[in-house]
Amino acid sequence: MLDSIIKYLEVNLEIIKLDAKEIMVRLIAKMMKAVIMMILGAFTLLFISLAFAFYLDNLLGSEFYGFFIVGIFYLLLFLIFWLLRKKIVNNIKQSIEVEIPIRLDFDDKE
Repeated sequence: MLDSIIKYLEVNLEIIKLDAKEIMVRLIAKMMKAVIMMILGAFTLLFISLAFAFYLDNLLGSEFYGFFIVGIFYLLLFLIFWLLRKKIVNNIKQSIEVEIPIRLDFDDKE
């Protein structure tokens, strides 16, 4: 009887290990996909921004104004993200808690 209980506990422990491993593999795969998408998106955004800046330079007849306008646009985006940073962090925390079925403590100590 004792041997059966020990084997049952060992099997359950192996199942828990396999479940944890599966969760980590899925999480790592999703993170790798996100990193690749961010890199590709950054390059796309960079080249589109450069093309738009050069287009505005030709349109405005200046070598400065196109890049200045694109720079101001990105400064405004930065300020918007800065003002909404807590909401963005909370949304990211919620999405992580859905992916990982354990409680993570990410509370800000500010």
